[in-house]
Amino acid sequence: MDFYFYDDIAYSFRNIKKEVDFLEKIFKKYSDVKVKKILDVGCGTGEHAIELVKRGYKVCAIDIDKDAIKYLSSKFRHKNLETKVLDATKIDRLNKKFDAAISLGFVFSYLVNFEKQLEHLVKISKILKKGSIYVLELPTAKGFLIKSTLLDEWEEEKNGIKVKVEYKTRKINWLNFIVESDYILKANSKTFRRKEIFRILSLEEIKAITAATKKFKIIKFIGSFKNVKLENANEIIAILKRV
Repeated sequence: MDFYFYDDIAYSFRNIKKEVDFLEKIFKKYSDVKVKKILDVGCGTGEHAIELVKRGYKVCAIDIDKDAIKYLSSKFRHKNLETKVLDATKIDRLNKKFDAAISLGFVFSYLVNFEKQLEHLVKISKILKKGSIYVLELPTAKGFLIKSTLLDEWEEEKNGIKVKVEYKTRKINWLNFIVESDYILKANSKTFRRKEIFRILSLEEIKAITAATKKFKIIKFIGSFKNVKLENANEIIAILKRV
C-alpha cells in the first residue's frame, strides 16, 4: 500500500477538480441519461472517484490491484463510494447498471490486444444504460513515444514528502506500438519499481474497435483535459456513447 501513497503524491500535479468539471460538462452535453451513478474503471488511488462522490454522485471504483483498492478505502470512506477488486475484462460481474463510466490514467491501453479491448467494451456495454457515456483517457505517440523514449522524470512534494519519478521506456514494438516501461518511484529512502506494458492506439484503431462492438459509437475525441488541438495532445479523451 506504500506504493500508492507515494504514487498519489507523484501525480498530485493533476488538477482533479478541473478534470471532474470537464467530465461533468461531457456528461451534461452528450449523455442521454441523467448521471447519478458512475463506474470508475481502473481507479488507482481514486482521486477522481472521491471528487465525484463529494459532488453527490454514487461511484463504484474498481481496480485489478487489491493494494490500490485497500489504499483508496483507507483514505476515504463514504456511503456513496463502493470499491471492488475486479479485472476490467470481467466487469459484467458487477451485475448492475450505471449512468456513466470513466477510465482514466491510460487503463484501457493496458489491454494490449484487440481481443481484450473488444471483450472489455462488450462487457461494459452490458452494465451501461443506453444513451450513457464512457470516457477514456488514452496516451498518444507524441505524448509518450516521443517524450519518454529515453527518460521522463519529475518531482512532486506534498505535506513535506518529496517523491521523485523516473519513467524509463525499455522497449518499443514499432509494428504495433506496444511499449514496455519501468515506472520508478523514490521517496523516503524507498524505491518502488513497476513494469508497465501498454499499447498506443491511433484514432482509426479506436474507431475500429468501437465499431466492432456494435454497442458503442464515438461521439468525439478531445485533446486531453486541457482541450488542446488533437495533433498537439499528449493524451486524448475519447467519448463513447452506449447505443
